[in-house]
Amino acid sequence: MSVLEVAQLSIKDGSEAAFESAFPEAKLLIEAAPGHIESSLTRSASTDGYVLLVWWRTLEDHVEKFVGSPEFSKFQGLIGEYLAGEPTVKHFQEI
Repeated sequence: MSVLEVAQLSIKDGSEAAFESAFPEAKLLIEAAPGHIESSLTRSASTDGYVLLVWWRTLEDHVEKFVGSPEFSKFQGLIGEYLAGEPTVKHFQEI
């Protein structure tokens, strides 16, 4: 059974366009990660936030393999300067 990562991202005011330009390269790192199934980024229609949805084969594929990898450091390097704080990340399993 797959795991859905839901990451709420707050972006610094005025950095939205730069973040959106940088994200496609960062997304390639997620897509290349072992256990990645699918991912998408959505922007709120009513607030300044974004939600990153990533489906992983297992929870360990995200929290151990990807977060513990050099690719995650590269991912953070590509988008980190645009974040207004730490993302809120939750994981869900289908019932």
